[in-house]
Amino acid sequence: MNLCGLDSSDRRALWIAVLLFLLAGTLPAQDSPFPDRGLLLGMEGGAVVLKPGRMYQHSAEFGYVQLSENRNDPHSRLTPLPFIRHHVRKDSVSEPLFILGGGPGKSNLWREMPEVFYAHNDVINVGYRGVDGEEQLENR
Repeated sequence: MNLCGLDSSDRRALWIAVLLFLLAGTLPAQDSPFPDRGLLLGMEGGAVVLKPGRMYQHSAEFGYVQLSENRNDPHSRLTPLPFIRHHVRKDSVSEPLFILGGGPGKSNLWREMPEVFYAHNDVINVGYRGVDGEEQLENR
């Protein structure tokens, strides 16, 4: 019997693909480096949650800061904004550097800077609302 008009090598490839698909479901899901956003529930604007981790083989903290969508409206909805704090690699001698790169619709979180930026300062990549946060904006 010929399964759906497939020859033996096509059937073998199909069975291998099905087996790999089923095995992929048994692999553990990769944990997010960010803390659980649920930790911010019930917290006011300005609240911060952090999770220690590593990025680019160096110490970092992944976090969210709770911000109001409209700071001029006291009843505005709160939204978590992600950020990554890369720890200084040598001696801390100055304030942290905030990296605001990227462009319209592009993430700012995963940008690696030249090593000189990390030598004497913590470096903080701030996510953009509508791109890196919970709410994703779409071009229409």
